[in-house]
Amino acid sequence: MTRRSAQILICLALLGSVSCAIRQARENLRNCEFDLEGLQLLGYSLSAVQLQVNVGIRNPNESEVVLDRMDFKVFAEGDEIGTGQNEGRTEIAPGQRAVVPLRVNATLGALGTALFRSLTAGGAIQLRVEGTAYIETILGELPVPFTIEEEALPKS
Repeated sequence: MTRRSAQILICLALLGSVSCAIRQARENLRNCEFDLEGLQLLGYSLSAVQLQVNVGIRNPNESEVVLDRMDFKVFAEGDEIGTGQNEGRTEIAPGQRAVVPLRVNATLGALGTALFRSLTAGGAIQLRVEGTAYIETILGELPVPFTIEEEALPKS
């Protein structure tokens, strides 16, 4: 075997192992269980409301899950009330759970209809968070889409 052939084989082996690691990281995040931990009112003005949607993430895997960022949209009672991006890195140990706070600025117009519907229905708000979680790899970001839908009671 020539030196050139050996170098090519080593490069292919390294590329194969990196590919397996990336695939495993993506599967680990895909296996995680997402839920809504709660909704919190952070503040308000005449034109907008600042909310925090707490997303719980449970890692059922045997290895750590690393979440580098999330893009998301938040819906209340079926109406989109805001979007955002969480830039913080979150590491979740095997079998553990983490809560990721997502800050949302909602206009009163978008939130008004949803709040009126929830108040007339007893106070609970039907929330849906649609988003994409990202894992950083040496080959770029890997997207993992998720959707959470639950009923939440606002906390102040």
